[in-house]
Amino acid sequence: CVLAFRGTDSFDGWVQDLKSLELVDLPGCASCRVGAGFLESYEALSKGIRKSLAEIGCDKAPLSVTGHSMGAALATLAAFDLRRSSFNVTMSHTFGQPRVGDDAFAAAFNEEFADVPFFRVT
Repeated sequence: CVLAFRGTDSFDGWVQDLKSLELVDLPGCASCRVGAGFLESYEALSKGIRKSLAEIGCDKAPLSVTGHSMGAALATLAAFDLRRSSFNVTMSHTFGQPRVGDDAFAAAFNEEFADVPFFRVT
């Protein structure tokens, strides 16, 4: 299974990009802070993503996550969230990914994905 996020493609998307200059707390991750716009965008999609993945059997199957630009930031948040929710995230490729969060988020992410190939192409 593959979960893909497209990059910024509208004025509203650019607004979300700019909102991400402000860091906010990431629920469920002690001391982690991530871009406000990225988190807001991901949270607007996350329930639908989980439901759709489950409907096609991707809640148990190997799952690869990818995205470009803002989509890469969303892919990073999705991979982190889904893996912590027992989805079988086995690989990720991101392209042109901006910095998603602070050092605490990076440390938590790296710990969570220590055994998973995660490729970031900038």
